[in-house]
Amino acid sequence: MKGIVVMKRKFVFNIIIRSAAMLLAVFGVLSLSACRLGDPKEGPQASASPSDMPETTEPAGPAQEPVTGSIVLGVPEQYQKNDTDALAKFVEAFNKKYPGISVTSKTVKDAKTALTAQKGSDDYADVVFFPGAEAFEYAYVDQTLMCLDQIVSDTGAKETAYAGVFESSTVGNKQYAIGTNCDPLVLIYDKDATDRVLPGRTIGGKWDFKEFCEICLEIGQADETLAGAQLDLKYEPVFLTLLRVYEPGEIKAWVDPDKCKVDIRSYNSLTEVEKLFEVHSYGCAILPAYDVFEGIGNVPDYGSVKDVSDALETRTPVFRAALLSELGNIASEYEEKGINWDVAPFPGSSVKNTRTCTAVGTDCFGIRKDTDSAAAASLFVAFALNPDGQSVLNSSRGTLPSLSSLPVEDYIGVLRGVNSSGKNFTACLPGRTETVPASLSCYMPSVILELVRTKMATMTGKAIKGTAYWLDTLNMRDLSDRWTVWQNERAE
Repeated sequence: MKGIVVMKRKFVFNIIIRSAAMLLAVFGVLSLSACRLGDPKEGPQASASPSDMPETTEPAGPAQEPVTGSIVLGVPEQYQKNDTDALAKFVEAFNKKYPGISVTSKTVKDAKTALTAQKGSDDYADVVFFPGAEAFEYAYVDQTLMCLDQIVSDTGAKETAYAGVFESSTVGNKQYAIGTNCDPLVLIYDKDATDRVLPGRTIGGKWDFKEFCEICLEIGQADETLAGAQLDLKYEPVFLTLLRVYEPGEIKAWVDPDKCKVDIRSYNSLTEVEKLFEVHSYGCAILPAYDVFEGIGNVPDYGSVKDVSDALETRTPVFRAALLSELGNIASEYEEKGINWDVAPFPGSSVKNTRTCTAVGTDCFGIRKDTDSAAAASLFVAFALNPDGQSVLNSSRGTLPSLSSLPVEDYIGVLRGVNSSGKNFTACLPGRTETVPASLSCYMPSVILELVRTKMATMTGKAIKGTAYWLDTLNMRDLSDRWTVWQNERAE
């Protein structure tokens, strides 16, 4: 009996062992199948519900230490309440995103004082908000600003920024400051005088005035793929730099007018494109403020005019280059004299869709080169490129109606009522669906763009790092040939 019990026990034990072995074998086969199914080379991965997934107890990689530090933001006393309020909200939004960085805002006499003050003094600031035209002086003359190459290196801003770098921060193809607003350049003129004098006359020996305006528009609208300017560019805009529209007597010593001045009175868009490329290598392009255009081509009936007032009195068909923020005042001057004024887009920009922005004098954030809190200061400035940071600046400083989708008539209607000095613009450059800070750029028809690509360095992700340098200037004959091709395509 005892032997039978022992045999039964051995039998049961063997069954258990065999069953366990079979289960292990089945489990092994299933596991191997699952592995193969999960291998992308073998087939689609098997799905699993969250409850089936093992809990992760360890991070995939080492956690990045949050940036901490303390910085001082200097705001020149010249700024008005809408600017200081906007900056206060910007600081508040930044603190929510980066709680480990303390930002102290204070009023300083001017940007230069803050950038050159000794550390620990009352005037010292790590980051300064200053008129953008001065970026050239601080970077080129005083050499007090940190290059954006370091900002990008410290913060990885290239991965999060969604708009290009801005016009007034460029010095010799290096970027030193991040701009925050856009002030487009337009041409305003006496419509009746122009209509009376210009029939039969050509611009640059090629186009009548209507064709000229159409070409200006189409330069900005020719290629639908050139509708924005993000750092994740799928297209290649050409960035230009207009430092500021200066009165002739205000051109500072550090600017060589012979190298930087662009004469936009020639009415030859080809010449202007080439000239703008040429002067870009000097870090700026200067346009005379309120330039008096002595007619288009030769207008012997009028001759030269002394100044704008003289032109208005004699009803000479002159043009004036005007910033959009100043257009309201100029338009009022025209209307007081009973002049039926109109607006022409500056060559290279677009009225209908406003998708390009020939702009000047934007306000900037700049970091002093010898700051002890480079990473914290860099994060603060790069926040202006972040949709959250830029939306705060736009909404706080006041905005114009979004102009990007308005038809020409409505757009010009908005311009007639605008007197918006100091305000931001919501649609200088549309990008994705967010409001974007504007880059100074010149979009051209694809046939022209292709030539530019072969002649000059492309300004894609390299733009924000300041590492894309212009090559030799465009060959005028090649450009003219391409332009002719484009015009012929338009005529078909």
